[in-house]
Amino acid sequence: SRMRWTDIDLVEGVWDVPATETKGGKQSKVGHVVPLTPLAIEIIKSMPLCFGEEFIFPGKGGGKPFSFCGLSNPLKKLVATEKELEPFTPRDLRRTCTTQWSKLGILAEVRNRIQDHSLGGVEAKHYDRHDYLKEKREALEKWERELNRIIGAESESNVVELRA
Repeated sequence: SRMRWTDIDLVEGVWDVPATETKGGKQSKVGHVVPLTPLAIEIIKSMPLCFGEEFIFPGKGGGKPFSFCGLSNPLKKLVATEKELEPFTPRDLRRTCTTQWSKLGILAEVRNRIQDHSLGGVEAKHYDRHDYLKEKREALEKWERELNRIIGAESESNVVELRA
């Protein structure tokens, strides 16, 4: 929700999350690079660029990001009316993604790096300086294909139609 226009590069397809915006980065002073899939880029490009607005997904009132309360409260109401749904919060989607990525064969090393989890061990902490951008991009593109399969979007044009 705190994605800023200044932190994305749509040509290279990356979101360079500043260290100040991540839990681990505040301690390590190292940011987090997230590859953007074609659908993510399409969604970002569809957002209106308002003069002076720094956030891609702005909240109510100028200069603030979209609040998860704006999603959590309606979600609670929806879950209360739908008997087939187990109660969940937007934060639970991280667990769901991790589980589904495992089912798709995405390795734990890559899953953890996508979610910017701190990695234990001397090698991960001090020696391995590889950014895993290629591996993260491949994993997220695999996930995008799976999401398209789930919602029945066989092509990018179907995704656009579903969003419209």
